[in-house]
Amino acid sequence: MRLTIFQRFLLIIVLIVIPVAGFSVYHYFEMIADETAHIHEDNLILSRTVASEMDSLVDNTWSLLKGLSVHPAVLGLNSSECDRIVSQVFRDYPLYLNILGARMDGWNFCSAQSDPVMGSLNYRDKEWFQEGIKGRPFAGNVHISKYFKKPAVMLTMPVIKDGKQIALLGAALNLERLQSGLKERFSGQKDIEVIVLDRTGEVIVNTKNPGKTVGIDLKKREGTFSAKGPDAIEKLYSFTTTREGWKVIAGIPVSHVYSHAFSISRKYLLIIFLLALTGLSVAYLFTKRLKKGFNLLMNGIAGIERNDYSSRIPLSGRDELGRLAGAFNDMLERIGVLYNSLSEREEFYHSLIENSSDIVLIIEPSGRVIYGSPSLSSLGYRPDEVKGRTIFEFIDPYYAPQVKRRIDEAVKNPGAIHSITLRAFHRDGSMRFFSAKGRYLEDKGFLIINCMDITEETKKEALINDILGSISEGFLILDRDY
Repeated sequence: MRLTIFQRFLLIIVLIVIPVAGFSVYHYFEMIADETAHIHEDNLILSRTVASEMDSLVDNTWSLLKGLSVHPAVLGLNSSECDRIVSQVFRDYPLYLNILGARMDGWNFCSAQSDPVMGSLNYRDKEWFQEGIKGRPFAGNVHISKYFKKPAVMLTMPVIKDGKQIALLGAALNLERLQSGLKERFSGQKDIEVIVLDRTGEVIVNTKNPGKTVGIDLKKREGTFSAKGPDAIEKLYSFTTTREGWKVIAGIPVSHVYSHAFSISRKYLLIIFLLALTGLSVAYLFTKRLKKGFNLLMNGIAGIERNDYSSRIPLSGRDELGRLAGAFNDMLERIGVLYNSLSEREEFYHSLIENSSDIVLIIEPSGRVIYGSPSLSSLGYRPDEVKGRTIFEFIDPYYAPQVKRRIDEAVKNPGAIHSITLRAFHRDGSMRFFSAKGRYLEDKGFLIINCMDITEETKKEALINDILGSISEGFLILDRDY
């Protein structure tokens, strides 16, 4: 088998590069798979750690509220004394927005915020209150604080007296400080994103994109997945669930996987580069003739760009370049014949349109004019004055809805001819009647419309109708052969 120049060139490159490249690619994807699994595992460990901290925060809050719930001032629902006590405690816990107490009817009776407004607040419409009066501690979902008017999470503890719940205490988590603390903790790992969601999927914390989250199946307790994060960066995520049903998600950009794998594969890429360079050096001897042939071919293509189909490639021979030059020259000759034929046909149709008394329009489905023939002068306009405007600017508003329907029908049935009679404005304000026919060219995305002026015919028809309508007695219309 006699090899061509291109075949010899490609064979050299393939024999040198492919085996090493194949091994490098295989090793690269193996490392990506291993690194992905490793990052998922690390993220899962991280999410479990944060979940444990969230559980500890909830437990510590409940312990604090439990201690306050047995204080005599709380048991006695003594507002002033209770305010003093929770205010003292509140100063030592910056993670809380407020510590408050609510009676069973929902009215506030105690608050660390010394504001008379607090006594006028009722929490019966809040989920945390509705669950908190059921006699057990409760960790709520994200809600908007009635006093602070910003997101918070309420942790509640029932106040029990003589075996009966008489009120509840609640500590509202300051989500801004909670987020700030987590963000500072991971400041050394800038690419790590930690998200904490409540049971409904609302964001409690997001260290990278506050208030935003990533899609997750809230029914699963743990898992791993890949997805675009809130910042549109592809990431590897792992998640787990706290004891109270909150989701803790940890994610890191996928680019970390590829950068690590690439750093290890760099030596293989260097080997491939050196081998490819060697192959290209050896193949240099075969490129001299190719370069000459390509230069001649590019000169021929440049002639085509100038619509010059008379040029020919001066190459001969029995190899691929010689046969290509011959085929190219034959193609130029055929294209030249077709081009001349098309040019003559285009001039013929252009002449028809330019000299026709009918108005020819090319419009978009919206009605915007792309092209208008010189016959627009019958309405007192030049084509450049109409181009870019909509046909509805020139049509009697009475006919506009009908025209719009015809355009929509044409778009839905491309190729079919649709007609309509309409009335248009002349530039001098007079009205002209037109019979319009057109069709939608789907591949072009526009409609071609031919508009024939039938104003005189319409006037004659209206005159006849007026005459006939004025005759009060019966009449017959007979042809001359009667």
